[in-house]
Amino acid sequence: MSSRPTRLVLAAVLVATGAAVSLVPRSNAVRQSGGALAESSALYCAGLSSHALGADGIVTVRNIATVSRHVDVTVHSDTGASSTTTLTIAAGATAPVQPAQLAAGSLYGVDLVANGPGLVAVEHTLSGHTTAPCSPAGRPVSVLTGLTTRVGTDTYVSLFNPTATPAVVNVTVYSSSGFAAPNALQGITVPGHVVTVLNLGQYVVNNPNFAVRARVVHGTLIARATVTGNGVPSLVDATAVTRHVVLPVVTTADGAVVSLDFVNPSNRDATVTAAVSLGDFAVPDQSVVVPAYSTASLQLNPNPAIPAAGNAVVTVRSSVAVGMALAVGTTRATAVVAAPAPAPTIYVDDLYAAGFADLVIANPGQSPVTVTATQIGGTERTTVTIAPGAATALGTAGSWSTQ
Repeated sequence: MSSRPTRLVLAAVLVATGAAVSLVPRSNAVRQSGGALAESSALYCAGLSSHALGADGIVTVRNIATVSRHVDVTVHSDTGASSTTTLTIAAGATAPVQPAQLAAGSLYGVDLVANGPGLVAVEHTLSGHTTAPCSPAGRPVSVLTGLTTRVGTDTYVSLFNPTATPAVVNVTVYSSSGFAAPNALQGITVPGHVVTVLNLGQYVVNNPNFAVRARVVHGTLIARATVTGNGVPSLVDATAVTRHVVLPVVTTADGAVVSLDFVNPSNRDATVTAAVSLGDFAVPDQSVVVPAYSTASLQLNPNPAIPAAGNAVVTVRSSVAVGMALAVGTTRATAVVAAPAPAPTIYVDDLYAAGFADLVIANPGQSPVTVTATQIGGTERTTVTIAPGAATALGTAGSWSTQ
């Protein structure tokens, strides 16, 4: 590959299996896997719930090192319960961790600490349709968008402190009517190795699209939103606040409902434009204004300007840095994922061993890049050169690493 740093975006749409309900036709299934999975010797996960909350699931841990790894797994719950176990994962192999089977509680945080580098991990709900990557560290600021508390839904934010040092955080809520900083959400202390859960329905009532910003004033935290009651649960990771986002896989299937949900945490209005690349079709740019300190949405499907013609590449540009999530589903069930962030090396895992309906890598930069995609645990290896702003499809089975 090129010797200079490159930043890429990889996204996948997984084919539905018989055990999970596909929200749209199989050729445009909406179970999404996107974003960069970090490789590290220590990873931290948050947001999976007990069965009672409906977002119970599994953390899949993969060892991409060439030797086996011993991994200490500690599960922490919002009730203060914890449990530790040790896994031995062979080179190239995976191991599942189901937090609800290891500690009593409602929502969980998970520590994965190995005796050397080479771990990647992603959490996914048992009901399917949503995944989120585990992180090698907490963040000083986390922006979570595309959230909802409309009647019949619930949104929880898990604040997981992966360190031994107490953290203090202030939480701000943004909606279409502006922002609020409830007193109860200011100066929240999260002790070391503790999960604190915020039930946002107590502060945001019957709102179909809002966002939160968790700013840590001391220490570091992992913030993850868990949305239930939307037909399928969603694990919503923190999104980058940026002026440029590329979505390599966006379905336009007939019957699908797709929107981009934005938050503007700045004091200036943002004009956001989405350019849609869809085969040979000429699709006019779609735009929306996101007022300062507010949220707004842009409907991509159904949309009379966008034909139902497979998966599109959508490039989003904004006059002001915004956070963004992608909501995909039907009128009865919607899954929300954070917009994928560019990274120089990306791993994508076929969590359900079902193959991908589409697996696309995009170059959001301004210069061509040469990328080698390697099938982890397999023999397939592909080298492609991707033009600026372009995207290309990879093979549709297995787990992949880009370099």
